[in-house]
Amino acid sequence: MPAQILEQLGRGTLSAELTCLDYAIAHGANIVNGSFGSAGSRARNSRRQRLHDCGIIMVVAASNDGLSVETANAYPAGSCSTMS
Repeated sequence: MPAQILEQLGRGTLSAELTCLDYAIAHGANIVNGSFGSAGSRARNSRRQRLHDCGIIMVVAASNDGLSVETANAYPAGSCSTMS
């Protein structure tokens, strides 16, 4: 199921991101590809938790700008961990 967060120039909004993740949850996605980077937020963390609670796997890029996840700690890769 295609759902796009970023527009043609690679920019997107928090609203677009949350809408796409809600769409994936509502339409039974099994896996979400999160190949983007942004700042973390309470809304993003809440949605990531909802994905986890629904059994949806979120696969994310480790870095799109050549920085190490350990030093850059950008969302979503820097904030993803095994949830229990």
